[in-house]
Amino acid sequence: MTAEIMLKTLLPARPSYSCVLCRRSPFRRLSTIKCRTRAMASAVASERESPAYVVRQLNEQYEKAHKAFEDNFWATKMNLTGNSSAALAQTKTDYDTFLGDAQNLQAVRDALQDTQLTPQLRKNLEIMQKTFLCYITEDPKATAMKEKLNQLEADLGQSRNQMSLGYTNPSTGKFMKASSVQLRNTMRTDSSEDVRKACWEGMRTVGPHVAAQFCEIVKLRNKLARNLGYEDFYDYKVKTAEGFSKRELFQKLAPLEEATRPLMAQARKALAQSKGQSAVQPWNISYSLSGDIEREMDPYFPFEEAVDVWARTFAGLGIQYKGARMRLDLCDRPGKYSNGFCHWPQPAWRRDNGEWVASEANFTSLATPNAIGSGKTALNTLLHEGGHAAHFANIDQGSPMFSQERAPTSVAYAENQSMFLDSFIDDAAWKGRYALSREGEVIPWELIKRGIEASHPFSVFTVRSMLAVPFFEKAVYELPEEQVIPEAVTALADSIEKDVEGGLAGRPLMSVPHILADESSAYYHAYVLAEMSVHQTRAHFKRKYGALVDNDKDAHWKVLQFLALAGPCIVYSLSKKGKDVQQNGFLRRLSSVVGGQGFGGDILAARQWCSLFRAGAAADCTAPLCWCLGQQAQTKCGQCGATGRAGLPASCTNRPKDQARSASFFLVMHSCSMKMKPSNCFCHGKSAWFRCLSSICFVCRHSCCAKLETLLFLLVHNLCNLLLSSLRHNCSWPAQRCAVPSSV
Repeated sequence: MTAEIMLKTLLPARPSYSCVLCRRSPFRRLSTIKCRTRAMASAVASERESPAYVVRQLNEQYEKAHKAFEDNFWATKMNLTGNSSAALAQTKTDYDTFLGDAQNLQAVRDALQDTQLTPQLRKNLEIMQKTFLCYITEDPKATAMKEKLNQLEADLGQSRNQMSLGYTNPSTGKFMKASSVQLRNTMRTDSSEDVRKACWEGMRTVGPHVAAQFCEIVKLRNKLARNLGYEDFYDYKVKTAEGFSKRELFQKLAPLEEATRPLMAQARKALAQSKGQSAVQPWNISYSLSGDIEREMDPYFPFEEAVDVWARTFAGLGIQYKGARMRLDLCDRPGKYSNGFCHWPQPAWRRDNGEWVASEANFTSLATPNAIGSGKTALNTLLHEGGHAAHFANIDQGSPMFSQERAPTSVAYAENQSMFLDSFIDDAAWKGRYALSREGEVIPWELIKRGIEASHPFSVFTVRSMLAVPFFEKAVYELPEEQVIPEAVTALADSIEKDVEGGLAGRPLMSVPHILADESSAYYHAYVLAEMSVHQTRAHFKRKYGALVDNDKDAHWKVLQFLALAGPCIVYSLSKKGKDVQQNGFLRRLSSVVGGQGFGGDILAARQWCSLFRAGAAADCTAPLCWCLGQQAQTKCGQCGATGRAGLPASCTNRPKDQARSASFFLVMHSCSMKMKPSNCFCHGKSAWFRCLSSICFVCRHSCCAKLETLLFLLVHNLCNLLLSSLRHNCSWPAQRCAVPSSV
């Protein structure tokens, strides 16, 4: 036997198997390690190229850039200690840079080519593509212009916030500092015409203060828009946000302007005839229309109850916030932004692993607690901005880009939701339920009727005032560049006011804060479109359900299921699929005569609904919805006349079977009350509705669910103390049950 044959016999045969991934033999350990490393690297590279990975990465990057900007936006607008306009401009630039990055758009387009996409992945990628297309600026010059604009707008915002605004008291000659909201509120309620005129003159100082900086911004905005291929900045904003052109927009607005022009002329003539020629002066109009009525209604809108009434109104509609957190800044103060708004530093969305990311919302109003009308002003803002917060808190999609308020989200679509909800404050049925004095007295029907009779014939003034803003902005952005100078722009504002509103405006156009900031410029038309659509929305629900107030019976009626359709929906494209935004019903209501054919029926219906929803209806009343909770010890039902003790005993036949209703317990209603005996968790007094941090119901002291599905209200400290200090005096429960935990 040869040596070669002997060696083959003695040594085992080399294994013949190989790696299934790379087909290399693992005979040597080093080869196996290299093979596994190469396989892992290949898997990672494959994952990074997958559509799911692209979506995940873009979601994380967007969320980070969005939150950084929104945190600085809130700090500067609220004039918080340490805020920086430079930081705001930088984070806005970073945000714009991410949204305008062509590589992000290309990554999305490549991912959309995958034939194995799930429906959810495709939906996520399509909204990303739509969003990026609104901001892509391939020209480096456009990017530089955006960066410069961010700084100019931040500087103008800071200058406007720090402006020493106010009026000179005609009696003392002393300058009184006041925000634009305080000035307008004084014009609406102060009995002295001299004071009202001084406040109006104070409002007129805003225009000259901002005009020079505003003109520079207008020029640069137009240059940017034209560089991107648009007619002007207004055309750019409308196309990116609403999906149609400026021309198409004003084709919708022009007929409304033409139809309401004779109504405005008639209303101004009627006002002058009934209250004197001075009534149509810009500083007198709001007082002439609502001064006396506003004073009489003021006791039924206590400022300290505004948050509570907002919460109970939304609870009655079945609105929930899906675990959202909110930061409220409700009171006016020097240096604070002069308009209410709601923004989301944390958009609501659902991660690809199913985890729900609840929204965080910041919203503000400008209430002055001791001023006449402050309670109603605060409540109106809470209903409006809280409506925005509720809308966006309930958008359950696979990307935060679905639940943000900028393009491609339609502004008109978003405003429809909030304006629908703030319309309740003028609803007679709502007033009969929720407009209560500190002593628990229900607003009288006669006062509601007088308010309708005093305001309705002149409601066209509000429409014309809204129309003036988009017509002014359209005219500004259509000016030749050499004419965009402070004197020309302020003169143009006065000219538009006289043409559209019939005279100089009580709220000068140059004092409207929306025109200054990028995120709110060239979008005031959305309020007009939304006003028309709100009338359609209310008519739809009335036809379908009969009642609006406290109607959460039908699954289709649950308001947020109607509101949170899909996030960025375009009004124009929606109108092609369903009903377009119509002005006919809106115009019919504007032109109807109080007590005449059409509106006479509205007065009768308003009285019936007001009676049906009267707070304090007897517990034994068999009329529908008479389980509305009362505030008085002895009450009379406005519908059936029965009298009885306020509140609902356990034997009440109209008591909802699924949960205990409470006049002021909002947070507990959907989660805590299911774990309590109704008789133990039922309070019709002014008990606080804040969630107890220890998860103990501080009305009945019963332990409740720690994870409430409704909103955690985070109030500013001073307002929280203000509310808590006034809670106990009307409560009929023993003191130990209404004791507010020190942890709240």
